[in-house]
Amino acid sequence: MAADGIYAGAGPWARVQLPRGQDLRVIVTGRRRVKDGLWYEVEVFVHGRIVTPAADNHGVKPP
Repeated sequence: MAADGIYAGAGPWARVQLPRGQDLRVIVTGRRRVKDGLWYEVEVFVHGRIVTPAADNHGVKPP
């Protein structure tokens, strides 16, 4: 899963599915071995929208 732009050098990338079925692309930043398997550490980039008092919208509108 390759990335473009400012994320081109980041990775490895993985896909995570949340309990309600949403899919996220995440960057794997580390992993730890424990008795019952592996724990992965990831970074998630979540886009959002900010509404200012002037009712200007900034950022990406959520789906």
